[in-house]
Amino acid sequence: MSAKVVITEQCLQDIADAIRQKLNVETQYKPSEMAAAILTIGENSEVSEND
Repeated sequence: MSAKVVITEQCLQDIADAIRQKLNVETQYKPSEMAAAILTIGENSEVSEND
């Protein structure tokens, strides 16, 4: 099922900022790239309980 939704630019910016912070990178993400980036969080390092 595919639904059309409205999401603010600020919300997308916040998601991208969180990804960059967790991955310690400066990559610019397109919305279509964000899910894949999120899935890589913690793959190669231990994530502490405080993260």
